[in-house]
Parts: sequence; structure tokens; C-alpha cells
Amino acid sequence: MNPMERILTPAEIKAILQAGPLPSSSREGGPRAWSLDVVILDDNQVVAEMLQEMVKRFYTWGQVHAFTSLNRARSFCLEREARVAIFILDVYLENGTGLGFIESLAQEYPLAAEDTVIVAGMATEEIVERCLDLGITHLLEKPVNPFGLELAVRSVVAKYTNFLDILSKDPDLEEMVKNIG
Repeated sequence: MNPMERILTPAEIKAILQAGPLPSSSREGGPRAWSLDVVILDDNQVVAEMLQEMVKRFYTWGQVHAFTSLNRARSFCLEREARVAIFILDVYLENGTGLGFIESLAQEYPLAAEDTVIVAGMATEEIVERCLDLGITHLLEKPVNPFGLELAVRSVVAKYTNFLDILSKDPDLEEMVKNIG
């Protein structure tokens, strides 16, 4: 089954709702009480900073955090209260892989794989198959095209904003989702 076509589990819905309500003005750049942070992990400092700057040029839905250490990134994620984020990860890291990083967060971040953009020096059939096995549907090659990165990130954001917009327009559904336990 395509991961984008499946029904969200109660744990996944709770993770989405932890970010808080999305005000109707958010799409127009107005104030919001909702945040969806970006976590970037690349063991090359220059690449991590470059990706962070690329994302900061268009990203207004939360903060953008860049890491070069897999352990620091993992610690940061596990210390956060919200269990939803967008991940931009280098496929091969000094002490592991971006794919292994996402697998290690799956229990705490149920939507992590779907919310991940993998960056590879060169995409191979093995990398593509591994991404698909995990439910990752965004893969970019280095050097990263800023427009491709923006579209990948915006597609993840759209999943959340569309879901929260639906909830805000249906009080019965919103109440039912709040009671999921």
C-alpha cells in the first residue's frame, strides 16, 4: 500500500495534533500557534548549513535545526515535546545512515518516514528500495536543487495543513480526534 493512501492511526493523529491548532491565517503568512520544525542531519558541516539556509529562505511553519552529529540530532528529537517534524537527512553519515536514524525514531515519531527527505550523493536502486520499504517518498541527489527541496518540504507541510484545515471546519471530527486515546 502506498503510505500516502493509508488511514492514519490514532497515535499518528495525536502526533499531528501535538503541534496545536492551525489558524486560518497561516497560509497567508499571518500569526500562528502551530509549529512544524525541520531537522536537518548531514555529517558535512558545509552541506548541513547550506541545506539550512535553503530551507530558511521559504520555510515559515517552524524552526529549522541543522546537525552534523547523529547522536546530537537523536537527542534533540527525543527531548522535544512535539513528536512531529520534517526530516532532511543525508543517506550516508559518519556513524550510520539517515535511514537508520529514521528507523530509530519510529516509536516516538510515528510519521517520521513519511515526513523525511533523503539526500544522496547518487541515488541507487538499493537506496530507492530502502526508502520505499520505510515509507520515505522524497529523495534528492546532491547537489541539491533548491526548488526540488522546497517542493519536497512543502508537500510534507501540505499534509499537515490540509488535515488541520479539515479539522477546523468540522467540529464533530475535531472533537472525536481529541478524544482518541
